[in-house]
Amino acid sequence: MRYLLVVALSLYFAVLTPAQANIFFKVSHPEQQPTSYLFGTMHMVCGVDIATPKPVLNAFERSQQLVVEVNLAEPEQQLALQQNVLQHPADYLEQALSNAQYLQLKSLVEEELNLPFQQVSAIRPVFLSALFLQNYLECATAPLRLDEFFTVQANRTEKMIVGLESVVDQISLFDAIPLDLQVTALFELATEPNQSKQSLQQLEQAYLTGNGHEVYQLIQDQDDFGDYQYGLLDHRNVQWFEKLPKLLASQSTFIAVGAGHLGGSNGLVALLENAGYTVTPIPVSFVNQD
Repeated sequence: MRYLLVVALSLYFAVLTPAQANIFFKVSHPEQQPTSYLFGTMHMVCGVDIATPKPVLNAFERSQQLVVEVNLAEPEQQLALQQNVLQHPADYLEQALSNAQYLQLKSLVEEELNLPFQQVSAIRPVFLSALFLQNYLECATAPLRLDEFFTVQANRTEKMIVGLESVVDQISLFDAIPLDLQVTALFELATEPNQSKQSLQQLEQAYLTGNGHEVYQLIQDQDDFGDYQYGLLDHRNVQWFEKLPKLLASQSTFIAVGAGHLGGSNGLVALLENAGYTVTPIPVSFVNQD
């Protein structure tokens, strides 16, 4: 469930080291032969002249396996996603919002998203929020969907794909957050479009220029689920890292996870460095140079 909302809500207040002011890294270890790579993604980026950076593509082609947050190429993960789209109870929005707020959200869904409200009113707040965020990006052309791109390419070239967690794992993160808090965040996102669009545009621009430091600072400004950020970000990083040494030792690996998971004292860059890996930043830009 590589959704932009997860990136925007994945916060950890920490000072970045110089190496963390990037989104792409080479990962090596003195006692291991394979060279691997770590790439921070955004779910979706827009722009006519946007392309996946060549250094990233070259590293991906050289790698023997792809590691992602969730391997949605697996049928069981696709099925789990379908089975967990809806929120229970189905009328949770009516229960959590006032009548005026409910009608306002209904109007925004139908007018801004151009979707029948009854068709989407029962889906989880995180998925409904993702629809608004996708709309706010206002892509003039087909967007670049990075997570999907790498998974599709890996399937085509028969690379092994390893998921660090499951759809159910990710759903459980939001189930741990009180539903009324999720609805409040959704309502504010839907009713404050200008602020949301500005934040997204700043985040996208920082990402497209490969400025990991600015990306991380902008992510820090989002603080909807303060008491639950450890579960959304840090705890997941630590759990993922427990699986990485074995994967990195076996063969050259390309790790593609949300950019919000790279920085901070419990970010993947710091965890790798603390374990004796050399993490070397590789500057990238998404401007199409063809």
